[in-house]
Parts: sequence; C-alpha cells; structure tokens
Amino acid sequence: MPGGRAGIVIVNPLAEAAAAWIADSALTVVAEARGSMHKVYIVERPGDSRSEAAADASGADPSGAGPELEAYLRDEARFKLADSSYRAKGFWGLPEFDTPSYGSAVAADLASRACAGVRDALFIDPGVGHMAIWAARELGVRRVTAASRDALSLRAVGINLSALPERSRPSYDSLDALGAAELPSDAFDLVVESPDVVPERDWIGPAWALAERVLRRGGVYLAYCSPTEMTRLEKRRPSGGLEEAAGGGRARWSLLGQKRKKGFIASAWRKG
Repeated sequence: MPGGRAGIVIVNPLAEAAAAWIADSALTVVAEARGSMHKVYIVERPGDSRSEAAADASGADPSGAGPELEAYLRDEARFKLADSSYRAKGFWGLPEFDTPSYGSAVAADLASRACAGVRDALFIDPGVGHMAIWAARELGVRRVTAASRDALSLRAVGINLSALPERSRPSYDSLDALGAAELPSDAFDLVVESPDVVPERDWIGPAWALAERVLRRGGVYLAYCSPTEMTRLEKRRPSGGLEEAAGGGRARWSLLGQKRKKGFIASAWRKG
C-alpha cells in the first residue's frame, strides 16, 4: 500500500542488480546498510501513509479487500465458534486464517458466562477477528476497537465485521498497538487479549496497565494464551484492595473464571 515499507536482504554479489531493479520500480530506498556478506535495502512505496492510516482507523470502506490485499486473501468460508456460525474471510499469514483456535473457543465459552451488557470492546492482536465477530453476534457489542502491530490483521477484522448482518454489525476503529496508550480512560466494558508473545519483550506489565486504565469499573479483562504465559500473567495481577479502589487508586481485580482446552487457557477478571 502507499507509504508501506519492506526490507530486502541480498548477498553482496547481487546487490548492484538489486539496486538497479529498485531504481526501475516504483520503490524508493529510504535506508541501506552493508555487512560482510549481505546488503540490506529498506524501500518504501511512495504515497501518503498518514492519510491511508487515518482511513483505516476511521473504518472507511472496510468491506473490500482491495487489490493490495488480494495476495493475502485465502478464501471466504463458514466458521463456527462456541455454537455461533458465521461467514468470514481468511488471510494468509494471520493466526486462525482457516479455523478458530482452541484458544478462541475457550475464550468465547468463558465470555458467554462472564460478560454481559457489553457495548464497547477492545481486541488486542485479534488475528482475522473471530472473537470480535463472535462478540458482536453473541454479546451485542456495538463498538469494536482493534489494536495490533499487524496492519493486515486490522484490515482483516474490519473487512469481516463489515460483512455481518446490519443488526449485529458494530462500528469499527483500528489503531497500531503503540497507539493504545492514547486510548481514553474508562472507555470499554471488555478488553480481550490474545498476546503476541515475543522473547525478551514484556507484554504482561503493559497489558495490566492498559486494562486498568481503559476499562470502566465492572468491566472485564479476558486473556487467552498458553498455561505458562497465563501463570505469569496471574502472578503479576495488580493487588489493589477495596480501600484503594474506593479511593481512586489501583483497581481490585476479581477472577471470574477460567477455561482450558488442548494447550490453551482463558481467564477473565472483573475490574472493581
């Protein structure tokens, strides 16, 4: 897409040929570096990336994949999640492009028992959007916000939500995961996170901090991941007490329930 960037790594003997190919293309070299055996080019497709990002975030025209996504579009199929059946598009390279995971299955099952009266929901690293689709259909969510470092995921969620019947179609906003820090306080009834676990990166501290800030009192933070990561998440749960919560300090988190299935576990906590 316009403004998009890519990295090209090529062995030194072919570096000049690669530079010539880039020069003949519609790409612009924005940075380059040479190692002992390879050369790296960072290239950009000219265009106003800011205006396109703004269009994506506003949910403008999310219904079509567009020519820039045709290479990623796998097909459209019927899916089933926690007894809810729906049609959605799968995209190569995204989690759950061909079937919802056991993680989504336990998360939806737990949410059906732990969440009620949800209108505004934030989904972090939502893949192609199975949990967002399910929540719009089964929980009556009317406003969906998705946050991810993966621009393809954000587009896929918007495309799939826009295909829902009008009666269950929520409004949609998307933002880069780094922009989640700018979300308003007390804005959501539900935060759902399927963490993208990267070695040496702490996702747990920021996850609790974000949930504590953006959830309304009585809202639910629901995470699903491996049992190992869930143990780490639970160990670092903020320990604010009733007095702190009443005085405007750190919230008190009450465990609502857990569900396990084949290597995945989902947990839900209510913000008190």
